[in-house]
Amino acid sequence: MGKDFKISFIIPCFNEEKIISKTIFSIRKQAECNGLSYEIIVVDNMSTDDSPNIIKRSGVKLVRSSAVTVGAVRNEGVKYSTGNLLVFLDADVFLDEGWGVAIKKKRLELLANRKLITGSHCCVPNSLSQPFLSWYSGIEHDSRNTHLGTGHLIVNRCFFKEVGMFNPNLESGEDYDFCRRAIDSGGIIESDKSLKAYHMGYPQNVVDFLRRESWHGVSDLRSINSFLSSKVALVSFLFSSLHFLFIFSLFFSSYILGLLSVLLVSAILVLVVVNKFNFVGFKDFVNKLIVSYIYLAGRSLSFLKKASRKGRSAQ
Repeated sequence: MGKDFKISFIIPCFNEEKIISKTIFSIRKQAECNGLSYEIIVVDNMSTDDSPNIIKRSGVKLVRSSAVTVGAVRNEGVKYSTGNLLVFLDADVFLDEGWGVAIKKKRLELLANRKLITGSHCCVPNSLSQPFLSWYSGIEHDSRNTHLGTGHLIVNRCFFKEVGMFNPNLESGEDYDFCRRAIDSGGIIESDKSLKAYHMGYPQNVVDFLRRESWHGVSDLRSINSFLSSKVALVSFLFSSLHFLFIFSLFFSSYILGLLSVLLVSAILVLVVVNKFNFVGFKDFVNKLIVSYIYLAGRSLSFLKKASRKGRSAQ
């Protein structure tokens, strides 16, 4: 495709021995079948399984990193890259069969507008079960161009550095933070459904979902300002407070107070679903309501996780 368009695929990896070779294969297939100039850089974050050896045998560039956040790991990969277009992928994201054709069609637009950030919300594998299938399918079809996740994010190398790269201090949410700063710098976020990629690592059960969301929520609690500027953190605080109010009402037999807390929690769940998603039919709506409860519960657990870390650091 010419020397003016070289793609650097940058993948963070930690204990992904079961899937990393398949991710690399999906990239190579799309790149080589469509004549793309490319390189693959896998940044291994000190895996304890066989991931490093698998990566070495695959023949791609392996970078070992001891960075403590995924944003810092991704930044490290950029330092070793040479392409003028950066494609950030998670280790469990596979490129669709039409990805290579789609990026070739997108080439001129990307070259003409270096401040264009594209990619897509990852597609959901058919193996995902309900109610999580409805939730993540809703995210997949999100039409709001507010931000894109680093599971599949494409950005001009020069603009990425101009914006300041990913914040290495954020435990999670580095993608949202970067997109917000990019927009402030004149960037355009544009999800492109023709650039399909499948996320194979979505949580399949409540425990894994809670663990994932509590981890995501910690970055919103790094300071008072970050907490106050996060709608999700504020809603989660209200959500958890209403549960304490409900428990209080049980102790003091205040049935009106208990009923009020239940109604308010129900209203919050409906507002979350209506604000975040489109939905198809009653069952889809109910599934999203169920997961919205688990979602806010997971984000509420972030407060406990943050408090426990402060307690350990104070000892």
